[in-house]
Amino acid sequence: MLHCIEVTVLASPAVGCRRSLLVAFCLLLTWGAANEVAGQEQLTPDNPSTPTFESAPGTGVPPAGPAEEPFIVGVGDVLQIDVWREPEVSVSAVMVRSDGKISVPLVKEVYVTGLSPLEIEQVLTRKFEAFINNPVVTVIVREVHSQRVILSGGVARPGVLELEPGMTVMHAISIAGGLKDYAKRKKIFVVRGEGSKQVMIPFDYVAVMNGKDPTKDFQLEPGDMIVVPQ
Repeated sequence: MLHCIEVTVLASPAVGCRRSLLVAFCLLLTWGAANEVAGQEQLTPDNPSTPTFESAPGTGVPPAGPAEEPFIVGVGDVLQIDVWREPEVSVSAVMVRSDGKISVPLVKEVYVTGLSPLEIEQVLTRKFEAFINNPVVTVIVREVHSQRVILSGGVARPGVLELEPGMTVMHAISIAGGLKDYAKRKKIFVVRGEGSKQVMIPFDYVAVMNGKDPTKDFQLEPGDMIVVPQ
């Protein structure tokens, strides 16, 4: 919409007319630019050309996905220890012993079981600082052997089984060849370490196998032992 703008300039008629026209033209340009900016500011999420994001409540920041659990080093895992510009104290491969420790030059034995690679880097950095100025330590997991479960008793192939992500009791029993004919299906349980003690978790094989209650099939954890009485 155009608006009439009246401008009065005290001057001679010819000069006043030219100045009036010039001022009016400038004001019209200013008014047009202001309306264009205002139109841009009126864009709303309803306009498909305007990107929208779902923010975390009260933050104004898009919500992040679930944090990934760090890998925890255990007995049998093989680690690579690199100390930048210090090849004499770097180790290409060292296995975590049954006592939870590894042997590293200069710092001798270091307990690493239950720690993530990042935490081991921090521990080694503090220990190396007594011998090296500003040590930069990198820990790489070369081989994983701690993520295992044990099957014993009335299964076709008892022994150690590599633990896969999301593996359940029924899955592990199936990989082991299933149960033997004389296995006591109603008395199966899982032995799990919790701190300094061990707990027994019953497993309802019959309910899971028959499809009556598949929710009773739970995920295994490293070090679990599935016991199938015979």
